[in-house]
Amino acid sequence: MNELLSELKKNNIKIEVDNNNLKLKLPKEFSDRELLKKIKGNKEALIQHINFLKGKGKYSAIPKVEDKTSYVLSSAQRRMYFLYAYDKASTTYNMPGFYRIEGMLDIEKLDFVFKSLVGRHESLRTLFKLEDGVPVQEITDGSKFEIAHYTSQKEEVAKVQTSFVRPFDVSEEYGLRVGLVKLIGGGYVLMIDMHHIISDGVSHEILLKDFW
Repeated sequence: MNELLSELKKNNIKIEVDNNNLKLKLPKEFSDRELLKKIKGNKEALIQHINFLKGKGKYSAIPKVEDKTSYVLSSAQRRMYFLYAYDKASTTYNMPGFYRIEGMLDIEKLDFVFKSLVGRHESLRTLFKLEDGVPVQEITDGSKFEIAHYTSQKEEVAKVQTSFVRPFDVSEEYGLRVGLVKLIGGGYVLMIDMHHIISDGVSHEILLKDFW
């Protein structure tokens, strides 16, 4: 249908759907009968596709959940929580990343950006606890979040990174951990570690875009 709509556009044919009826406006010099046959043969599909493009497809808005002190976990979170609880000393589900920053860095702005992200995305300020033996998530105000600061020689920064990636206690700390290493001699290393219970590859990419 997209290819057909592109073909109509190339021929200066205007098309719209009005009360589920297809309306065409042809240029005066138009004479391509084959294209008209193609439009007629795909009439219903065109109507459905145009309605879909206009936001009138089968999708509906996700209703906002009521405000509560805690919420049940999604099925994926529940699986991840039980894997976490089975071995809380493991870093198997940590998602660390390290980023070298050259030149000057506005540390106050960096702190502001991360705190803004934590305020914007509930998952970044969520704790996971047991209520009557059932795992639930508690969305906090984000006030516990702080960037950890380190100073290191370039040759020793690997040791800082190793100590930074440690097990999460998701009942007491957020699933996002951020550290900034100031390198003696110039430059920084930004360290970000996230627990898989709040993030995956897709959401990690969204967070990076938001950060930039």
